[in-house]
Amino acid sequence: MLTTLLRPLAVSLSLLALPAAASGPRIASVSDGSGGGGVLAAGGAALVDQPDDGTGHGLASQSFIDLPDYSTYFFDDFVVPTARTWDIASFHADGAYESGAVVPDSYAFEIHADAGGVPACASALFAITVFPGDPGLVDSLGVFDYCPGGTLVTLGPGRYWLSVSVAMDYEFRGQWFWSSHSIPHASGGSAVADNPGGAFGIPPCAPIAAFDYDVAFALGGLDRPTDEKACRAGNVNAGAGAVANVLAVGGSSGDAICREVVVTAGVPVTVSIALPPAGGSGNFVLWTLDGEPSAATVTPIRYRPQSGSVHELGLGCLCLPANNGVTPGSCACPITFPTGRVSRAVGAGVADLYCLEPRSPLPKAPTSFQQTFPTGTFTLGGLVADPGSASTKPISIANWIVIRSN
Repeated sequence: MLTTLLRPLAVSLSLLALPAAASGPRIASVSDGSGGGGVLAAGGAALVDQPDDGTGHGLASQSFIDLPDYSTYFFDDFVVPTARTWDIASFHADGAYESGAVVPDSYAFEIHADAGGVPACASALFAITVFPGDPGLVDSLGVFDYCPGGTLVTLGPGRYWLSVSVAMDYEFRGQWFWSSHSIPHASGGSAVADNPGGAFGIPPCAPIAAFDYDVAFALGGLDRPTDEKACRAGNVNAGAGAVANVLAVGGSSGDAICREVVVTAGVPVTVSIALPPAGGSGNFVLWTLDGEPSAATVTPIRYRPQSGSVHELGLGCLCLPANNGVTPGSCACPITFPTGRVSRAVGAGVADLYCLEPRSPLPKAPTSFQQTFPTGTFTLGGLVADPGSASTKPISIANWIVIRSN
């Protein structure tokens, strides 16, 4: 539920760049050598600025329309700081075409979630394909600027991966190489390569020791404080209409802004879970977390099936153990109530990973149970199956409830 290999060699990059057929595409270049600076959105700021290091090294990030098995995409990471939110309005990438003045069929700019130190290569949080002549696109012999106006994507605190690539044939237009910013890499993780077709014989979605690079790119936009109160509403039904409450404590979901409910310590109170407006299976998972949210605790909530892609569910006021399915141990189990409640029986391994009660599932929503809170402050948070979800998976973040137990 929640649930031949290119080896490092001490030889020149130009030799490492050659695949089995010397006349075919290369995974890297030592002759791309075009420089450029960052790009700023109008009225914005440079959120990330990793300029070309001028060494002439580059990595192939391209959909080869005539040799699809060679199509390879590189990713480099960046971090949105704690308690900050970025409204990204522009992308910049330094690179060059090996054949000079060519025009690709299209350009792709993507942002992917972090999945335990590598990107979730198979699923993008944000992806846009841009075509030659589109508003806001400038291609200066392989140095790209894209700033169409307005916010392209909003990101909360966390680690993300940018991928920039072009689509064009190899036979007549050759390759585009994404320039290096630092060799060896100096910021975050090393660039990661993904060659789904396998023609280069490299591991899927993994760094390549021989190409320990940071690549050259910039992000422009607005850096602003995170509005922690905004996340407390959750996002149930956000893909179908107005956001709805599904959780209540003592019959209340709290006020519309702070979402706080006061209970009497030591006295059982009813916690209820309703179906979302769009209905659904009634499955849910719910945790009682210690303390209350702040701007510093806002974090992306992610879901990965036992085998499959990572799905971004939105920003959470606190880290939910659901994230442990993407990065094990990233969200510690609560202390006061160490196991959450779930609507399906789970095995011991899954229970340990996600901080759940393994053998006592609750009925599916709508349902309720009694819970007794000691003196203190707690936060109720969870996920519900929701056909009205705005996520790529029909799962939403439930409304959060801050419980003050006196």
